[in-house]
Amino acid sequence: ELKEVNEKFSILENDYQKVIQELNQKRKEIQILKSNLASSQNNVEKFTITEPDKTDYSLNQNKFESYSEIKENPILRLTKFRNIPKSLSKNDLIQILEKHDFHDRCLNTRGRGYSHQFLIQVKRKNRVIQDKKWNLMWQQGGSTESLMYAKAIEYIDKLNQEMHAGYADWRLPTIEEAASLIQKKKKNGLYIDPVFDNTQRWIWTNDLVAGSEGTWVVSFYKGCCLDNYIYSYSLSSVRAVRSIK
Repeated sequence: ELKEVNEKFSILENDYQKVIQELNQKRKEIQILKSNLASSQNNVEKFTITEPDKTDYSLNQNKFESYSEIKENPILRLTKFRNIPKSLSKNDLIQILEKHDFHDRCLNTRGRGYSHQFLIQVKRKNRVIQDKKWNLMWQQGGSTESLMYAKAIEYIDKLNQEMHAGYADWRLPTIEEAASLIQKKKKNGLYIDPVFDNTQRWIWTNDLVAGSEGTWVVSFYKGCCLDNYIYSYSLSSVRAVRSIK
């Protein structure tokens, strides 16, 4: 009888674990739908400048600034990183890093990295970082402890419920937005501008790793993007972001 009870308990435990995994997957799908809804309202088309040689200069900000016609029209310099979640393979990510010239110590060591115009602000007693160049607002800090992905989603939901810094459209960043923060040189122990808190050494993104249950994570400790984080049990910090209209 004891053996039979143990077998039934084992079956119930396995069923419970499957339910938990399915619940985490549904939570992730709901968060992606929420992000898609919020981002679709803020998404701005990327402007493309075509010169006589038909080169697309919208992918290189340094080339942008060499043309007087663009300097005379600041709106043409406006570039938006993708802010809608998607599933990406490692090759997809490498193409993104190379396209934007992001520096990644693991996947794109030749990348020069992006320049920003950071401005520290205090809103409703919450410190945030406004990136005036790329129209993004970041938490200066973020979660004070590492969280599983499901808890990271709850953290974002709580920020929005509490109108953190006066806003209710906080979200997890895409890998493009998060990777743009990686710097070539380590400062204050991390590969990120010291204007940010150094507690958050790894942060979740809302992009899936294609063909797996993983979620892309950016490590400011290593200075690179990582694809081996399984959302159901891996731990990482949260640094929320929002698009500025």
